[in-house]
Amino acid sequence: MPARRSLLVTALLLPLLLLAGCRIETINYFPEKSAQVRFANYVPDAAGMDVLVDTAAFWSGIAPEAVTPYKPLDPVQHTFALRITGTAAQTSSADYSLNGEQNYTLIAYGTAALTSTVMVGDFKDGPGSGNFRARVLSFAPNVAAVDMYLTAPDADIANLSPNANAKAVAYGSVGVLDNYPPGASRIRFTTAGTKTVIYDSGPVTLPGDTNANLVVYSRGSGTLVNLAMLQTTGAATATTLESNAARVRALHLANDTGALNLLANQAVLFPNLGYGVPADYASVANASYDFTAEAVATPGAVLAALGRALAPATDTTLYVRGDPGSQAIVALADDNIPALSGLGRLRIVNVTGNGATIDVLAGTTVIASGITPTSTPAYLDIAVGTYTLTVRDTATGAVLPAQVSYTSAISTVYTLYVAGTATQATLVLAKDR
Repeated sequence: MPARRSLLVTALLLPLLLLAGCRIETINYFPEKSAQVRFANYVPDAAGMDVLVDTAAFWSGIAPEAVTPYKPLDPVQHTFALRITGTAAQTSSADYSLNGEQNYTLIAYGTAALTSTVMVGDFKDGPGSGNFRARVLSFAPNVAAVDMYLTAPDADIANLSPNANAKAVAYGSVGVLDNYPPGASRIRFTTAGTKTVIYDSGPVTLPGDTNANLVVYSRGSGTLVNLAMLQTTGAATATTLESNAARVRALHLANDTGALNLLANQAVLFPNLGYGVPADYASVANASYDFTAEAVATPGAVLAALGRALAPATDTTLYVRGDPGSQAIVALADDNIPALSGLGRLRIVNVTGNGATIDVLAGTTVIASGITPTSTPAYLDIAVGTYTLTVRDTATGAVLPAQVSYTSAISTVYTLYVAGTATQATLVLAKDR
């Protein structure tokens, strides 16, 4: 009998002894569960972003407007650093402390030259009562602050006030959560304090019992913005609510050609374009268009044509170039986001008819060299000041007689078009923002 009692005691103690052998100090240990983090990239002018967590690569090659799935991280403080995909230098770095069993979205915004991040906590549980609960995150660097009007689809905002907790949300700010009725709705944003609409969703259906971050971001327009709805409840889906508008402008640079009309789907959009005089941007529906150019003197006779889809919340410049009998319409995707570093921005486009390679000088300083008509137009950051811009032939070094005065100011964006020929250049300076 004593032997049987001894065996029974040993059997009862064995699990405890095995546990103690594995980790004696953790009999009462309950490890804290991980935080869950996803990444959203709203830096429009970088082809992709990498995210490093505590110096180790965590996400790689995340395209603009892409949102990753959630990934677990230890509930401690981490350093989150960004770099443009394919480069080694970090564009930003910030420390964020995470809590266990909490979801987060890390959002990158700004420009490739000056990138910022924010870490927002995501509410996993719905707001109840069938509400759609949302807050505005203002991350479009082309707008200082926005007002939101979330209304019925047919509401006129002329006599309405912005939604109380979505008023004057400044760039880089996260607004206050508020409840809105689900179902058929329409979301509009204006520049703060005005009725100037810079985003219009058209009719949308908002989900009930849902929390969401409404991220206002830029696609390169000087004024328009776009919107993403990052849900945090349920499957936490990310949806782009496309703007129903785009902007387009026109410029006549065709040699020895009289005034032009530029048509969109056979309707005159820009009438009576004079040589070298850029038209103002026109707001149009985001759609595909057949653009044609005709001489004002001979309406109906098409000189040049181009099919082009105008993406939501973007700016496009159409210019007509070439000699008589060989005119063409060229489309430029405009990046009218201001430099965030207190500089002006200048783009240079070579439209010379004989394919000359050119250099551009500001005063006596070469600011761009070896530009051909096929070179992809690039933007330069220019220190604030007034400059005389001239052009020289790259091959011969001969400075052409044409010149233009250019004033670089904070938040401005210009394009310099070098038209004509290498021996008789015309400089057209267009203010894009």
